[in-house]
Amino acid sequence: MLSEREFTAATVQQLLHLRDACELDTEETVTALEESAKRIHKKYGNVMFRPSGMTDSGVAKKATACALFSKLLYLFESPELMGDMSEAATEWLKNIFGAVDEDCDRLRIDSLTSQADLEALDRLMKGIFPPEAAPELSEPEAAKSEAEGEQPPPPAAPPAAA
Repeated sequence: MLSEREFTAATVQQLLHLRDACELDTEETVTALEESAKRIHKKYGNVMFRPSGMTDSGVAKKATACALFSKLLYLFESPELMGDMSEAATEWLKNIFGAVDEDCDRLRIDSLTSQADLEALDRLMKGIFPPEAAPELSEPEAAKSEAEGEQPPPPAAPPAAA
């Protein structure tokens, strides 16, 4: 459901209704979402922002991992869905995907009614990384992209000085 449907407030409401219809308690809900997270991780791998050197399919796979992690993070942080277990469940999710707090901050959906959040999520699902995390193309790859009518992604921003 997370990869097949648009992720909206209505989607979350349907998940809440499904949970209630199945008479799942909070612990069972956490377990079910944790199992989903494990299956997603097994298929797409860890959250990653610097896919330089990866193939196009590898970049798309990591973009999908980021997008699905973002959706799961929203659900895991939802007090309506997770109740008092939300904080602990979020830590489990981070461990499953090898994510750190900075990853969560970068991928967190603040509101399902925010057009900016929904557009960013849509770009991730399409394999378009934010400019600061765009994969760097070698010259032959960039020439191939230009020949195919594609625009190469902008170069990655240099890391901030400490």
